[in-house]
Amino acid sequence: MKITKHITISVAESVIVIIILTILAVLLLSDTRQGVTSARREFFRSQMKQIGLALHQYQNDYGCLPPPVVKGEQGVALHSWRALLLPYFKSAHHLKNRRLDYHFNEPWNSPHNQQIASENRDLYQLDWQPQTGPRRRSRLVAVNGDSTFWRESPDCHTLPDSTTREDPVLVVEIPGDTPSWNTPADITLDEFLTWSNQDLFDDYGPLALFADGHIEWLSPAELQAGNLRRKLQRPSVKTFRSGE
Repeated sequence: MKITKHITISVAESVIVIIILTILAVLLLSDTRQGVTSARREFFRSQMKQIGLALHQYQNDYGCLPPPVVKGEQGVALHSWRALLLPYFKSAHHLKNRRLDYHFNEPWNSPHNQQIASENRDLYQLDWQPQTGPRRRSRLVAVNGDSTFWRESPDCHTLPDSTTREDPVLVVEIPGDTPSWNTPADITLDEFLTWSNQDLFDDYGPLALFADGHIEWLSPAELQAGNLRRKLQRPSVKTFRSGE
């Protein structure tokens, strides 16, 4: 009887130990995944800050923000504004070991430039797995429109100075990872408003980079058409009234 009792207790204790170990393993895996997820999101935010700095530095050098698309003599799109910012990333500590030798004397889709984009996808794109739900992919785009900073025109668009109260959005995160970031194409204001109306943004986005360099989430209320137009318009444009 004593032997039987001793064996019974040992089995019960073993089951308890296995359960505890299983719970600890699940918690550890969850923490590890969360750590990876947070690290990827944090790098993405850091890179957005670097983009903001690069835009300011580009304006200091050229007097204007970069054009959304660089075109050749025949009107063919050659390079994206994202490629134009690459030289300003070389001094960033978190990018010091990156290969960023983009060739501007070649088209955006040359083998060399495609390789650079492929090796540095996370400069403008994010691929991560949240704790719950499907894998998330997103990319950073400029919103093209007559009232935004990214209108395709010869006009010189500049960032507002620090004396103004206006702080519009420069770059915004949208779901999806295609096309490659070096593709000289973005999204129009009408397309962005359509995305918002169809509620295509998930709970993890979008992040927005503002003219003063800060980054914040755009809430569902801020993604409403009227509010979104106001947040995306450059200071020299007349303010849209609510409901427009």
